[in-house]
Amino acid sequence: MIWATSETIHFDRVVSAWLILRFVDEDAEFVFLKAGEEPGEGVNAFGLRGVKLAAHDEGGTTVSRILENYGLRSDPALELMGRIVQEGVDHVLGTTRQSGSMSRHPAVLGTLWITEGAMLMARTDAECLERSIPLYDQLYARLSCQQLVDDRAPSPPATVLQQTLLMSAAQAKMRGEGTPWSVAAFSTALAATRLD
Repeated sequence: MIWATSETIHFDRVVSAWLILRFVDEDAEFVFLKAGEEPGEGVNAFGLRGVKLAAHDEGGTTVSRILENYGLRSDPALELMGRIVQEGVDHVLGTTRQSGSMSRHPAVLGTLWITEGAMLMARTDAECLERSIPLYDQLYARLSCQQLVDDRAPSPPATVLQQTLLMSAAQAKMRGEGTPWSVAAFSTALAATRLD
């Protein structure tokens, strides 16, 4: 399918394109519209005003709309990614939301800055996406692994160093077995991992 958004793709729409490609339409092709250009017949629009997967506004981000419309909220890592995007958009726009938390997620600013760096270095929107997709694959992997480590954590919770050692040991086990990364494979390796 063809998916269209406006040109000069940025944070919310970059993550939206990643989300579409990885969880909605693995064969997605993206086109970037100039000001005033219409998406055309049979094209899925996102990140544009007046469409179902609209641009970020008071109602939320494009990412949150994709999560909702495609039933992806049950994945804790995707839900957290949605929160990171919302907090990044809030930061850029200088707005605050009542989220029950006074501070932003630690990944917000770094993720936003790296995304903006990809945008600044890219000569085209397609190149920006090409540079950004691996970043979001990696962020998703890290958020997924963190959820699994947190679920396994003893009481009191593991320190950051203990969490890092657990993730490293589980990944080493996967590498030793030649297992490519997936949430399920990491979960299995983590379950078999002990730190002495």
